[in-house]
Amino acid sequence: ACAIEIGLPLTLGQAGDITEALKNWASQLKRTFSTINLTLGCDCLFRKLEIMENGIENNIENELHKVNFIGFNTYGEQYNAIHVNQTLTGIVFGTKNF
Repeated sequence: ACAIEIGLPLTLGQAGDITEALKNWASQLKRTFSTINLTLGCDCLFRKLEIMENGIENNIENELHKVNFIGFNTYGEQYNAIHVNQTLTGIVFGTKNF
C-alpha cells in the first residue's frame, strides 16, 4: 500500500504473535496510567487483515477494551519520512501514575 522506488529503504519485519504483543502493550499502559479515559488509535489496515485472517477478532477486541480504545484503520504511517506498514499508534488520555 505504499510506493517503493529505487533508493528507498525496504525493511522486512518478522511476524510475531499479534495477540501477545497487544496484551503486553495494554498491560504496560495499565501500569503507566492509573486511569485511562480514552485511547485514540490509528491501526494499519494490514493488521486488521491479519487479525481477520487468523480469526482472532474477539481476542484483539478484548485487549483493546481494557484501554478504552477507539480508532480507525489507516494504510500505515510516516516515520522519519519513511512509510511504515503493520503499525498501531495512539494517544492515551488519562491520569498517569507518578
